Amino acid sequence: MGFTLFPEIFLVRNLKPSTLGYFQLYLPLCFPFLMGNWFKMFLRHIYLFMNYRLDLLRQHGLGMNEIQEVIASLKPLDGAVEFIDWLRERFQIVILSDTFYEFASPLMKQLGYPTLLCHRLESDANGAVTNYKLRQANPKRQAIVAFKSLYYRTIAAGDSYNDTTMLGEADAGILFHAPQNVIDEFPQFPAVQTFAALKQEFVRASNRDIEL
Repeated sequence: MGFTLFPEIFLVRNLKPSTLGYFQLYLPLCFPFLMGNWFKMFLRHIYLFMNYRLDLLRQHGLGMNEIQEVIASLKPLDGAVEFIDWLRERFQIVILSDTFYEFASPLMKQLGYPTLLCHRLESDANGAVTNYKLRQANPKRQAIVAFKSLYYRTIAAGDSYNDTTMLGEADAGILFHAPQNVIDEFPQFPAVQTFAALKQEFVRASNRDIEL
């Protein structure tokens, strides 16, 4: 997968409501494939060794302003913005991610501020990062569970091993730019490598007639 700042993207689409008020919710994408791999690795390091990283930031005098300035200089992969626009015309978009709102904000701006569900950092009056707050355990899968409890139909796309519980919980799951070991271990999910192929999988997974 390409580099991604946010691990997941959810695409939500209102379908024809039934007498039960049933809607269809499309939860696709792991956001990772929108950006580059090195940044996703960076985020995982922050997640796994957060206290250590907070100490490093304090030692070097780096705060939220400096972090966001660097992130703001990153650009989505070629074709990513067009792909999101294509999805937005056909689905409502919600991003599920293991990142932090404060990191994600500059990149979300480039994507038109779709809804994002992730974690949060705490900072002091000077912008120094002081702590982090994880929303809940296994938040991507739990979000799917919550949407389904509201009678949404879900389609999810992700690119890594830690996305597979989300994909398995969704009504349909898609692997995008996933490493070969993940593809081999989870053959039940269609695996694609291009945005064009991903569009086709969304069309195939939908129970509506959608044009590419």
